[in-house]
Parts: sequence; structure tokens; C-alpha cells
Amino acid sequence: MSFPEIVSNQIVARLFAGVIFVLGIVYIKNALPITMLLPHFVPKYKLLIDLVALCFFAASVAIFVNTQISRIACYLLALLFFVLAFVIDVRGMFNLPDEIKYMYLMDAMRDVGLGLCSILIANFERKAKKRKVYYRYHPEGNSSSSSNFK
Repeated sequence: MSFPEIVSNQIVARLFAGVIFVLGIVYIKNALPITMLLPHFVPKYKLLIDLVALCFFAASVAIFVNTQISRIACYLLALLFFVLAFVIDVRGMFNLPDEIKYMYLMDAMRDVGLGLCSILIANFERKAKKRKVYYRYHPEGNSSSSSNFK
């Protein structure tokens, strides 16, 4: 017994691309406060946060357009989410006061969840576009291609 498909994979992928695009906008608008969350071994440049936002924009466009590179874009996006969860959130859970540890725990869970969702989007079966196939007409009637090039 299988359940009917209520929402197609393409709609889910495009909604996910919209979420990632909005997340890129949030990173652009809040770049300076995010730089304060970076650990000491990472340079605190606004350009670094803008580069992460640019990665979010590029991945969301690749997922929305459903190009050939959308699978690798989703895997790289998952890697980016896992790195962000490890560098910012896990460090905050262990090095900050107990009053705000739950915020970092929730952010780590969000980043890991979005990374896993991007892996799911990457593994979707994409339906190939149906294209017309044109065959050459061979007037002699034989299918040998070598006889046509004498």
C-alpha cells in the first residue's frame, strides 16, 4: 500500500529554495551581529558573512531553476550548514553562560536540520524533460550508418 503524493518534489524543492534565499537576505542584513558570534580563530570580516550569504543565494537559484548542478549545490549547502553549526553554535553551547546555551542549541538543531533537508532535496528523483527525438531517414532502407558515407 502506498500513499498518494500530496505535494510534489518540485514544489518542495522550490519552497526550500525560497527559504534559503530568505536566509541569505537575513545574513546580509545582520552581517555585523553575526561577525561577533564567530570564534577567535576565524577572522571577523563582514566579507566572510557576505560570502556565506552569496553561497545561500547561488544555492537557492540552482535549486529553484533545477539545473544540472542543483545536486552538487545541495550537497555543498549541507556542508556549509554543518560547518556553521559546528563553528558558531557548538562553540556557543560549551563556552557561554547557562542562560543562553539553549539559544545556541536551538540554532545548532536548526542548522543541522536544514543541512539534512538539503541532502534530501539533493536525493530527489528529478523528472527528465521529455524531448522529441528525431531520427534520420535512410532512403536505402538499411540501418547501417557506414553505407551512407561512401
